[in-house]
Amino acid sequence: MIIKTFDINENLQLTSEESKYVLKPFDLVYVRKSPRYEPQKNVEISGEVLFPGKYSIKDKSQRISDLIKMAGGLKEGAFLRGARFYRDTTIIGVELQKVLEKPDSKENLLLLDLDRLVIPRELQTVKLTGELLNPVSIPFNRIFTIKDYISAAGGYTEFAVRNRVYVKYANGTSGRTKHIFFIPIYPKVEQGSEIVIPSKAKNARKLTPSERIAIVAGIASLSLTITSIVNLINK
Repeated sequence: MIIKTFDINENLQLTSEESKYVLKPFDLVYVRKSPRYEPQKNVEISGEVLFPGKYSIKDKSQRISDLIKMAGGLKEGAFLRGARFYRDTTIIGVELQKVLEKPDSKENLLLLDLDRLVIPRELQTVKLTGELLNPVSIPFNRIFTIKDYISAAGGYTEFAVRNRVYVKYANGTSGRTKHIFFIPIYPKVEQGSEIVIPSKAKNARKLTPSERIAIVAGIASLSLTITSIVNLINK
């Protein structure tokens, strides 16, 4: 078997000498893909930019900040804290303000095919969901604590897990309640965020008074039995 290799220039042409090569019956011709060739990759940006739409990734070094530049930059009123970056339908919580201030930061991710960036207008409400008497959205108030927002939603229901309240921020990240010496430290509430009150197992049946008495009596009887056994052993 004889294998011959020919170089093809950018215009897909052989050299004059190689072009004279004569093919014979049963010869096989293979045209290999250029090692530098890659299928076109597209990303999308929408919302508060001058030119929203789809853009092609020119090389592997392009990042989120480059996408914003390609789209002409931000419009006045763009809410950077609420920007959402999607990859394979998954939200990746990036802080766009850091991306623009420090392009060399880790937040400034390299772009991949089908990435999508959504930059909303300023969000002016806070949403409350979960175990509240009146789940509702109310205007953001800078002086409100998380307790103030919960109070505005009517307060907790009997199924609320109060020590596990958490906040979902507009960019997809979350903040949870922490505890220092049993004192709850609630996460910060920002514009466009959602306060979530988790639920206890609602199918857990409460004990009746007679059941409580029976349990206490059983524990007392067991304690008396154990005490009697210990006394017998000591004798």
